[in-house]
Amino acid sequence: SNELHWRNRMALPAPAAVSRAKGPDLNQLTLRLDMVHGYSGQFARGNIFCSDEGELIYPVGRVVVVLDVDKQQQKFYTRHTAPVACMTACDVPQGVLLRFISETHGAPPEGLRANESLVASAQAGKPSFVHVWDAGSMMRHAKLEVDIHIWRIAFAGDDRSLLAMVGGEKAPVSIAVWEWLNGTPLA
Repeated sequence: SNELHWRNRMALPAPAAVSRAKGPDLNQLTLRLDMVHGYSGQFARGNIFCSDEGELIYPVGRVVVVLDVDKQQQKFYTRHTAPVACMTACDVPQGVLLRFISETHGAPPEGLRANESLVASAQAGKPSFVHVWDAGSMMRHAKLEVDIHIWRIAFAGDDRSLLAMVGGEKAPVSIAVWEWLNGTPLA
């Protein structure tokens, strides 16, 4: 056929120069999280909080989002290794810092400031980890390990203690209490 004959006679230009330059090393590249769409409410209800600055704090999988509603900007706490099962938030009163300093004769944990929005988030699984962190700076102040599932978590009235409802499929449900500033289990 004429069409086939025409294709066979068409001359293709030779490539000018083949570049053998290497592209970026894919093992050295990192991804940056810009925006998270969604909400994880399957584990527990009541896990959306509002900071004194008006930011919404809520879990999405193993990420906790801090959303500035006015600016439509998000920050992310990404140190969990499993989905966040429950969380709580409070504002640290000046008195907590003063008591901590007077009782320990030392400085409070690095970065801990009065009137910051403090968040405690617990991840699902065994072992489970509770992270206590600042919603403003995203700095973690404490990491507590529990060998049983955590269902609910709350700061006690003194804001120094952390209460958790723990238990599981075959384990009885009980309450665990920690002094989160130094990670000491109290009950």
